[in-house]
Amino acid sequence: MGKSYNSPNFNGKVFKNPLPTVVTKQGAFLKILRENFFDKNKHLREPQTPLGPFKTHLPTLQHLPPDELRVTWLGHSTLLIDIDGKRFLTDSVWAERVSPFSFIGPKRFFEPPLPLKELPPLDGIIISHDHYDHLDASTVRTLAQNHFFCPLGVGARLQGFGVAPGNITEFDWWTEKEIAPGFKIAATPARHFSGR
Repeated sequence: MGKSYNSPNFNGKVFKNPLPTVVTKQGAFLKILRENFFDKNKHLREPQTPLGPFKTHLPTLQHLPPDELRVTWLGHSTLLIDIDGKRFLTDSVWAERVSPFSFIGPKRFFEPPLPLKELPPLDGIIISHDHYDHLDASTVRTLAQNHFFCPLGVGARLQGFGVAPGNITEFDWWTEKEIAPGFKIAATPARHFSGR
């Protein structure tokens, strides 16, 4: 990381979950690679028939309800959340593959139900962590003018994708920010891991 964070969860090198969490058992990485790239049981991991197409109803998205909650699923962890007159996008991924390479890695089962160019105006983008299936560099570059809310350490990645530092708010666990009178965003811990 190369950066120091004023956080009780940062040991000087990495962030540590206060509850010990085993993410991957020793030797599991090679097994995962073998299963995903060479295993003959591909039919167990992918749908046998094409999914979709799924489409959002654009006229509905043009209306932002002032005091309701509406969630529109756009695939995997990408959600459009309308809440109390505000609109947020989560874990924005429009890429065909979630990988450091465009030609290999997990591929979408269906096209995004909303083209990126038709995305309505946002009050912010919430990023949960920096795995490829939650943080897509090409999508972030397209949406870089928006404000991003993310965990500590992810801001550096966002800056690397062209987001201005003033458009990034990083959170430690249990911190919150009031973005409008009576409207707060709070970060809560999860038993998962981060990193690319």
